[in-house]
Amino acid sequence: MATIEYKNNNLQAAENYLLLAYKKSKGNNKAELVTIERIVQWYLAVKQPEKLLDFIENVTKTYPDNISLQIVLVKSQLLNGNKQEAEKTLRKLIPDNKNTVLPRLMLAELLAQDKENKAEVIKLLDEVSKLTPELPNSHVIKANYLISQQDYAQAKAEINIIDSLYSKPELVKNLEGNLFLAQNEKTKAIKSYQESYQLHNNQKLLFRIVKLMQQEGQVSVAIDLLNQEIDKQPQNIALHYRIALLYQSENNNKSAINHYQKILAINPENILALNNLAWLYSIEKNPAALATAKKAYDLAPTVATVADTYGYILFQQGEAERAVKILEAAAIKAPLAKDIQYHLAKVYSQTEVSQLLSS
Repeated sequence: MATIEYKNNNLQAAENYLLLAYKKSKGNNKAELVTIERIVQWYLAVKQPEKLLDFIENVTKTYPDNISLQIVLVKSQLLNGNKQEAEKTLRKLIPDNKNTVLPRLMLAELLAQDKENKAEVIKLLDEVSKLTPELPNSHVIKANYLISQQDYAQAKAEINIIDSLYSKPELVKNLEGNLFLAQNEKTKAIKSYQESYQLHNNQKLLFRIVKLMQQEGQVSVAIDLLNQEIDKQPQNIALHYRIALLYQSENNNKSAINHYQKILAINPENILALNNLAWLYSIEKNPAALATAKKAYDLAPTVATVADTYGYILFQQGEAERAVKILEAAAIKAPLAKDIQYHLAKVYSQTEVSQLLSS
């Protein structure tokens, strides 16, 4: 019933059904825990962290030794901005759960936000390493944490430990890239990241390499790298989109258009590709500009950048009255977007001139 009420947007009724189910499940531990999980997921889905916290605080009184529920309590406290309470809860959990990793990792992450806690953060991560000697995870977190603290010598030492204990060369090269990047040695960072990528393909890492190459003026090298990957994955929309943006940055509109068209051949309703393609069509005086912009706008009329493109192309094609309304709405949605404000001002200016000339 709760699912039906949710689909009908009767949120209060759905919540009532779940709470009633929880009340009825009392005395049956298994059923009660299942219902608790459903209620937690419900409050998360409807974005009601205050109610989630109230609920889970009561539940943990019934199940004070349930580590999973205590972790949910910590997450609820953090969602509500109660960092001090979350820290207290974690500090209570750790002594009673000497062989449990998650509370230590969560406390380390929480304490890492303050530089004064460095010694305790390191201690917690070292405890996790002892509990999970077969995994490099805590060493990786520690290395990245030390990098963030600008303790580069200790970070390098930790990376060396990972290299000696685990057969993970791609991980070591990635961390070395992070270390070089933190010291603004971008050329060395790119080299390390590329070595990591060659050992283990990772799209997130690929895009980091491409971004660094672009920053270093190596756009043609970045384009070659992306083209190599596109040859292997011709249906990968993210690759086509990234290379199209690079071509745009180089004013190579023809090549950018080609990749946006390839995206639309895979997914005809890709809004980003439609919007950017419409803009490039307008620059290149392609008559398909307006129809392409309209399709994007019909799919996403509330997205300011999409409305801006459509409105400005309407203006370019002589439909000033419609253009003004659409651009005004876009400007309200994105008051800090300079391009949108500029387009609206330009339309206002030229519309006023036209009205003066015709009067």
